[in-house]
Amino acid sequence: MTIANTPPGPADQHDAPLLDRDDETGPWEPYVHEPLITPQMILGPERTPAADFGRLQRYLAALVEARATPVHVNVAFNAAYFGFDLGAGGYVGGQVELFGFPRIKVGSTTDALPVGAMVNIVAGADPLFAEVVYKEGAHPELGPGGALPDWLSGAPAGAVGPGEIDELSPPVLRERLVVDFNAFGSGLSRTREQLARLRRQQRVLNHQGHLIVEAQYESRAQADLDDCALYVRYLLTCGRSQLMSAALPMQFGNLLGDGAGSKERQAALFGIMRTIRAALVGLSDPAREPLLHMWGDYAFSRRAYSARFDDRGPLGGEDMHALLAQLHRSPLPSRRGRWASGRTVSYTTVGRLLEEIEDAGDRLNELKYPAAVCHFNTIVTQYVARDGDEATGLLRDGVHLRLDDRWQGGGVWRAEHPGSDFARIDPDDALGLGWRGSVQVLGPAEGPDASAEEEPAPDAAPKIPESFDDFNADPVVTDSQSSWELALRAKHLEQGWLPVPERVAVRMRSAGIDTGVRVRLILDHDGRDLDATHERQHVEVELLATPRLREVTWPVWEFFPGLLLSCRWAHGSSKVQVNTTLLEKPVEVDGFTIDHRYDLRALTRDIIPIEPKPVRASAAPQEARLIGPEQWSEEARRSARLTLAQRVVFAIRTRGLLDERGCAVVACSALPTLVHGEGEAGLEMPQELADVVDDLVASGRLCAADGSVDAAGNLAYPPVPGDYVIPVVRYEPAVREGQPRRSKPSTRAGLDQKWVRRSPITPHLRDLRKSGRRASEQARQAYREDWAAGGYDGPAELPEHFTYARPKKH
Repeated sequence: MTIANTPPGPADQHDAPLLDRDDETGPWEPYVHEPLITPQMILGPERTPAADFGRLQRYLAALVEARATPVHVNVAFNAAYFGFDLGAGGYVGGQVELFGFPRIKVGSTTDALPVGAMVNIVAGADPLFAEVVYKEGAHPELGPGGALPDWLSGAPAGAVGPGEIDELSPPVLRERLVVDFNAFGSGLSRTREQLARLRRQQRVLNHQGHLIVEAQYESRAQADLDDCALYVRYLLTCGRSQLMSAALPMQFGNLLGDGAGSKERQAALFGIMRTIRAALVGLSDPAREPLLHMWGDYAFSRRAYSARFDDRGPLGGEDMHALLAQLHRSPLPSRRGRWASGRTVSYTTVGRLLEEIEDAGDRLNELKYPAAVCHFNTIVTQYVARDGDEATGLLRDGVHLRLDDRWQGGGVWRAEHPGSDFARIDPDDALGLGWRGSVQVLGPAEGPDASAEEEPAPDAAPKIPESFDDFNADPVVTDSQSSWELALRAKHLEQGWLPVPERVAVRMRSAGIDTGVRVRLILDHDGRDLDATHERQHVEVELLATPRLREVTWPVWEFFPGLLLSCRWAHGSSKVQVNTTLLEKPVEVDGFTIDHRYDLRALTRDIIPIEPKPVRASAAPQEARLIGPEQWSEEARRSARLTLAQRVVFAIRTRGLLDERGCAVVACSALPTLVHGEGEAGLEMPQELADVVDDLVASGRLCAADGSVDAAGNLAYPPVPGDYVIPVVRYEPAVREGQPRRSKPSTRAGLDQKWVRRSPITPHLRDLRKSGRRASEQARQAYREDWAAGGYDGPAELPEHFTYARPKKH
């Protein structure tokens, strides 16, 4: 089923001339004007031409005014991409495949849905088509008046109690979804009487007209994604047929050049999302007479916000200020005296607090609920910013008020009295202190066995002294922050963790961050744009035997063993920043190119040299041409069928005496044990092994040299005067410096410019129904060609009553 209106025009009329952008007398109209999303927008707002950005802003300002509820960034994307017609009030003019939407059956566990998802709600014989416009946590333990257990504030996915997480089962979260039944036109929505009946029955909708669902997530990592990242993932999987439909105002593939794959499509989506969010934020800039306000990723009109204050009815200005005063007073003792408690902390959910207002029921039904929640959260945020003391961060009476959880129950506010250790941290930074407090009290009884992570020492004579297998610089600790540098190791990438120096761990404990607490990890890969699943993560702190951040999702095709990481943690903050640094000149190490600062010692230890054939004297002196998981993973170490030459090099690199230049040295007498295992200990070097070593030396892969051993049998290189001199073999990385770059790429450049389609006109559909014309055969053929080349879903033939506009050559 598709949405279509009006009869076709006369058969003898063909394509009408394109309507130029300058002819737009009002906001953008899908299928009438040129596409609103342009190819340059996939690179992000900083690369979008000013004219296109302004055009987008004009449409979004009108969209926020037209929609009956706050507009999330994801919903704004839908409107601009799928074509929300402001005049008609919905996605009514195009070819949206309604029966392709995911089916939701309320009352059973359903796959998690992001804000922006278009859904088909099972409600008897007739379907309910709707767009998810708002989402929040609806945990069963949320109580009346905004009450909730402290541990629930900021609790991660999978939390089942104070300090307890179900690590085994995929998380199922109870969520409130607010959906817009009028998004696809009033003719396809239920009448108000029908919706009222469904609310009364409370089988499909609750009494407020909302969906309360048990949302199944694939993993805790997926559940911790922000709404935009979750929607991008959704569009590339469950919603792919919608995203890649050929019958939209503009086809997604026409934004990208030839050869773009899934990685480029994901980066392009994130670029568009960043552009749309920047456009909304620009409209809310107080320095430029804002048209909008924003709460998180939700935008709402300044006019609607002001009308709230002028409203004398339920949840109007007076009620909102009364609730704000109640929130402020919540931690204050009911009476003062010598027996009053020393410190009080309270947690309050916004949604349940609003429900306490008398006669507020109708003001919280359907699409009115997100507006009330966003307005009240904005009121509190502005109050804290306006009335808080600049020096102390406290409100009057010594109360500290801050957001603690942005998602659960419409937002959880934490009020503490007297004072707070967190008063100097941005109050809009949700720290999840409720959950952190429960973990700190009930933390695990014992830490993990760290011995399994220690690298085995070689069991062969002569002995190899302790080597550089830590590769971490001492942390720098100041009054305001701790910073440290480390070389990323294969075990960090494989097991998903980041070491934390003990001195920094001590500081974290003193700030209330302890084992089990979740913090934000922000990765910034210099000169590269990571996707959101890697760039911003929620990870778990472990400060026991081996201090670390756990559950880190490393971008393994961008990060490699030996990459130097600069880490920074502002004291008291819940964020750890990790940066890489571009080299002034790229280098080649054993045949592969490295662009960022690195540590040769970690490269030597962790990169496995895999080659197709044994090395002979005539072979090229190269090892691994590609750095990737198959080169360094523990599984590869166990399963790779290495040649004898590869095993020799591998043994020297992983077990040899290592210096700061990444050179590894092994005594010739130790090679049989290291290569063949314990059973060969003490034997002379087999002839086959000796021949391979000779070939490796002749090819330049290894060097023959002299080392020494002392009286205790410890190996040294270069030889120490007076000690016993022995023959050794040495591996030395081949490092070659490349040409300097012409310029340093922007760290927020996003997708590479080469993937942007270059065309004077972005190919797109255009509605001919108002003009009374019909598409030419040339337009139909152009549509068929692009449909076949682009791998699109949707109709293979140009939809009736539409034409296809594209330049003659592109």
